Amino acid sequence: MSKLINAGYGNCINTSEILAIINPNSNPAKRRIKEAKDNNLLIDITEGNKTCSTIIMKTGHVVISPNKPETLKIRVNE
Repeated sequence: MSKLINAGYGNCINTSEILAIINPNSNPAKRRIKEAKDNNLLIDITEGNKTCSTIIMKTGHVVISPNKPETLKIRVNE
């Protein structure tokens, strides 16, 4: 059964499609964000605010969110 979580500013993500939720300041996350942007697979839901987490999806999309990774992990596990 799929479940949607609020990933920031009312934007929802299907939890069954999430591979990883990581800190955007790590070098691997920065690389993934750049690659996704170059391939038009980046989804920015920060609305111009600070990026606090990077969500890697099974589809290859990368979502940058204003919520902290800990907050998103709690929402996924509820």
